[in-house]
This record gives sequence, structure tokens and C-alpha cells, in this order.
Amino acid sequence: MRGSPGTFPIRLKALPGEVLDSWLEALAHRLHTPLGDALSGLGLHAFDDELPVGSTSTEMLTRRLTSGVAASIAEATGTPVETLHAMTLAHYDQRVLDLAPRSGLVLNATRWGKGTGARFCTDCLAESGGRWQLSW
Repeated sequence: MRGSPGTFPIRLKALPGEVLDSWLEALAHRLHTPLGDALSGLGLHAFDDELPVGSTSTEMLTRRLTSGVAASIAEATGTPVETLHAMTLAHYDQRVLDLAPRSGLVLNATRWGKGTGARFCTDCLAESGGRWQLSW
């Protein structure tokens, strides 16, 4: 792996069914650091040549992870690579939606696509303790 990001001093386990961006935001909150700083701490800048422009945003990370990015996040957080991949939309690729192989953009909105508005209901978010579910 390229330039190891090191290990975060605090661990936070992902909740069952939680989506990657929710977990990353909860982790940043637990670390008492801005989300952007937490993302930098994951060492993702080392993979700029593998990812589309802007892909270090949590929205892009939620679509699909490259093996290098997943390994870097796993090393920094102690979360298994398999768990990280299961927290992305790649889990639904070719079943509910079609993702572009490199960018992870949704290709086929006839299966599923993000419409306007939020991707959750307030009751569901309250039930999950503020942690977003991938199925939403």
C-alpha cells in the first residue's frame, strides 16, 4: 500500500446496515474533528490518480471503493475491508442500480435513482440514533 495513513486513536463500529458516509461522519464526530480532516487522516489523497475528481467526498465514497481506498480506510479505522465494501452502493450494483465501473455514477436510473429531497424519513433517522442506513 502507498503511504500508510496510520491508525486513528479511537474506534467506532459501524451499525448493521449503516451507509459509509454516515459512519464516516459519526467517526469524525467521535474524534472531535471536522469531517474533512478525518477524511484526510484516512490517507485518501494517495489514491487521487485512481479516483474521479471530487471522489474523496463522502458521496463518491458511498458509491464504490477501490481496493486501495478500502485498504487505507481499513488500516486507519480497524474496520474490515469487507464491511467497508458492504457499506457502499456497490452492494446493490446490477441488482437495484447500475454503477459505472470507474466513477461509480448511477448509470441506470430506471432501476433506482436519487430523486429530489432527502433520502430518509425523520422517524427512521430517529430510530437509528441519527445513523443513516444503506437501504434508504
